[in-house]
Amino acid sequence: DWGHVTMMGVYLTNMADFGAVNAVYSAFLPIRCPAARLCVALRTIPSCSASSVTNGPQDTGGRRVAIECSAWPKEQTTLHVQSVSRWAPSNIGPYSQAKTVGKMVLVSGQIALDPATMSILADSPQAQAHQCIRNLQAILDVCDSSLARA
Repeated sequence: DWGHVTMMGVYLTNMADFGAVNAVYSAFLPIRCPAARLCVALRTIPSCSASSVTNGPQDTGGRRVAIECSAWPKEQTTLHVQSVSRWAPSNIGPYSQAKTVGKMVLVSGQIALDPATMSILADSPQAQAHQCIRNLQAILDVCDSSLARA
């Protein structure tokens, strides 16, 4: 049951593929209370075979996309803000800001999006990292958690 999925990891070798991958992704995940998600660009998608663990990275065979997920068959709480807010960025895709399962809070990956304006900071990498951390903390605050508990 896709409704039990708590966290999805999407890995791409080319971010130009994001729209096409997101369309497929959206078709499977529920519209209401979707999983938290992170999306990462990688130079190559590593092999998941046992030999790659012992022998190091292998030929990726042209793999451009990898998706992983975690699921929890018991009760979970979803933080899924869809409107502009001043405290944390609203969702700009088919994911939730966070899922809480038991005492664990799974927070979606963050970008340097200013919640009030919904625009990406054009500042330095340090300023963007600070905004990402502020976004993470704001989400954790609402989920009654904090970075100190990480």
